[in-house]
Amino acid sequence: MHIVVFTSKLKTLNDAEHASYDAASSRMIDLARQQPGYLGHFSKRDKALHGATVSYWDSLDAARTWGKNPEHRATQVLGRDSWYESFRLRHLDPTPESLCEEPYFFHLVPRTEWEAELGQDYVPLRFTHEGFIHGSLFAEDMTKICHRYYRDLPGDLLLLNIDRTKLKSPVRFDDPNRRFPHTYGPICRDAVTHIAELSKNKTGEWIIPPLT
Repeated sequence: MHIVVFTSKLKTLNDAEHASYDAASSRMIDLARQQPGYLGHFSKRDKALHGATVSYWDSLDAARTWGKNPEHRATQVLGRDSWYESFRLRHLDPTPESLCEEPYFFHLVPRTEWEAELGQDYVPLRFTHEGFIHGSLFAEDMTKICHRYYRDLPGDLLLLNIDRTKLKSPVRFDDPNRRFPHTYGPICRDAVTHIAELSKNKTGEWIIPPLT
């Protein structure tokens, strides 16, 4: 599977510009679905106007052909000139080094994010900036992540144990050491096999429970 990740930040648009953008976005989704090799896509945009669209293709050639579609190209130009403050496009071609075959991995999430949309698949806030969900295979990495990114978190922090085999979204390694699996799409909640609530010690550092 070939993955294309498009991340962007919208300009502040007026009502007419927003309507034009929404119509063009809907049209591009309908058009993409008609293309040979299209496998699906996932999109999300936050209140700060950051957004990510991840599309899935059966080959690099199919993704490139879609990128060269005349109507798609015209919309790209319009987006660059009229709608986007910034954007980034990434092609992620599958390689033996990128394949994640580990059955389980871990993910940290503030409780407020995990419980924000309980009736839907889980997507963290950072997804709209990056186009993927972070994970880790090893306990020592989780400890470092806690201290680096969540030391001053005022609320609860949860540690998710995720069964990769139950995910619908593709998972791959983008780091050469193959320690940090990235999930390119939402995490279905039935793929989460265990949730641990972390606590802090007397010095305010998070305590990671035994990981299994």
